[in-house]
Amino acid sequence: MLKFFKERLTKLQGKSTCGFTHVLIETIDACTNNCYMCPNYDKTPTRGVMSDETFELIISKLKEVSFSGELHLYAQNEPFIDKKIIDKIYYANQELPNSKIVLISNFTILNDDLIDKILDAPIYNFSCSLYALDKENYLEICKKDNFEKSFINQVKFLKKYALKIPYSYANYIIHTPAAMKDMDFITNYIFNIAPLSFAQEGKVAPIFSSVHDKLKQSNLYYSDCVYTRLRFSENGDMSSCPCDIKGILNIGNIYDINVSLLDAYNSKKARELRKRMFSFDTKNRQNACQYCAFRRSENIFEFLFGKKINENDKYNHKLRTQRNSNEQIQNKLTKFNEIFKDGEEDKWLGALENLRKEFYAKHNA
Repeated sequence: MLKFFKERLTKLQGKSTCGFTHVLIETIDACTNNCYMCPNYDKTPTRGVMSDETFELIISKLKEVSFSGELHLYAQNEPFIDKKIIDKIYYANQELPNSKIVLISNFTILNDDLIDKILDAPIYNFSCSLYALDKENYLEICKKDNFEKSFINQVKFLKKYALKIPYSYANYIIHTPAAMKDMDFITNYIFNIAPLSFAQEGKVAPIFSSVHDKLKQSNLYYSDCVYTRLRFSENGDMSSCPCDIKGILNIGNIYDINVSLLDAYNSKKARELRKRMFSFDTKNRQNACQYCAFRRSENIFEFLFGKKINENDKYNHKLRTQRNSNEQIQNKLTKFNEIFKDGEEDKWLGALENLRKEFYAKHNA
């Protein structure tokens, strides 16, 4: 109990008690989709591609502090637009062998060669945010007509992945209004059909810097992630918020710091930004977390006392998850290959539609 309150008092001073455990690097400020709930929805300002020099400097600074947490080589972008991303994966793994490299892709620009390279790469976790399983709803969510190529690439990947299983691969489903129209079938697909290692379904709202449907939370909310996350933008700017496209929580630039990253993470500027979350002076308070719908957002009373005051809070996340063993993945692959036959890519969308019709026929019977 003493440790609990000591930790809380330290956080009230804006200081991270464990340093950053998750690092996100935006190697390119670009995406093939324009999803309405993404904090990078309006894509402004566009910064371009991170230079090799900047990337290597970030990795060297992480190496100095023996970083061993999760290294996300993406940050609200499509990482495979970066033509050098595979090389960067290997470089990061070489310099930070104890870190866990994580990537998320929308699968819109993958091809057979790139899929093979991804499966061979030293990745800890790879995932696809599967927002919809039909063209109409995908377009409504992602604002781009990329469903067909995204889905075909996912099928290609899963067929090879389930034979090799080199790391954890996941599908995440979020409850967008469009996806809810088909949620029963989507969850059936990822939980019962797709040969992947991890599936998760949960509720989320547009994140704080999205231009659509901001859901303002109470002033009594804060985000614990600013004590454990470190984000690098293309130009080397650092933020303690993983979704901070606008630099609201900017704590400096990698080229300007002359101390260790851990010291920069707990610099006076960084501590002051975190402390503002607890200010009842609304002019001074850091309000970014009011608009953040990530499950790391917590009520201030939970922060202070370790107990949720309102279990029915609309911002609480109800998550359904499933983990599959290697044996379960390979068993699913047999059925998956019967549905999506090799050499019949032009028929895969039709097979998906047949699955949907069969599912709803039984579901509504």
